[in-house]
Amino acid sequence: MTRIRFPSPPDSDAIADLIRQGPFRPEEIACALELLEAALNRTDTYEALVTDDDESGRPVAYACFGATPMTAATFDLYWIAVHPESQGRGLGRTLLGEVENQLRARGTKTLRIETSSLEGEGGASRFYSRAGYALVGQIDDFYRDSDHLLIFAKRL
Repeated sequence: MTRIRFPSPPDSDAIADLIRQGPFRPEEIACALELLEAALNRTDTYEALVTDDDESGRPVAYACFGATPMTAATFDLYWIAVHPESQGRGLGRTLLGEVENQLRARGTKTLRIETSSLEGEGGASRFYSRAGYALVGQIDDFYRDSDHLLIFAKRL
């Protein structure tokens, strides 16, 4: 059975490791680690959930999310990552589903996600589409030439 829980400070190294092994550029990793630190410190801005490995108990999937400023019932998913050795087992989809369930229970209406068109060689876009997210916006050449900002959203 997959265990999903809130992370605690002792999980920091394992989560940082899985972020570093993801398809992220150095500046993205730095940002993700900064948000991880904020989520572990339980700030009012960022929250996180992790999925533990059944055998080791170490986090192998991580999601960071938070309320969208100046909105009544919208949240942003900032990061979702699965350790490369644990990919292909549905952990990312299960974790995303739990984020949605928790937010739905709080009255959240919309979950919004921004990603690069090149993230995971286009795999991020396919992942969100398969999870029921609609592409609601695109800004061409946002990150660099031919690397567009894609904005996905789902009504919860």
